[in-house]
Amino acid sequence: MGRVGILVGVRSGASWAAAVARALGFVLLVPVGLLYLVSGLVVPLPWTAVLWVLWLGAAAFAVASRRRPGVVLAVPLVAVVAWVAFVSAGSALFDWTA
Repeated sequence: MGRVGILVGVRSGASWAAAVARALGFVLLVPVGLLYLVSGLVVPLPWTAVLWVLWLGAAAFAVASRRRPGVVLAVPLVAVVAWVAFVSAGSALFDWTA
């Protein structure tokens, strides 16, 4: 196993597709985190802090689920859907505007 295999968590007998899915899931968490970080442009600060905690929870869940690449790959997608739902609900209920 080469150096790249060690970096993405490939063990002998493990699937490269699983390693790519796992790595892609963790890489996609970065732009999703940026989306959560800049939510303060639309969402008031106390609610932005709630979003940050949700993103940290999603990242922690992805790390805890790192042995299941499909789950790790799904975490950023679920996080984006949760962000859209949160901001849309806040906009409808609390009249948040940019």
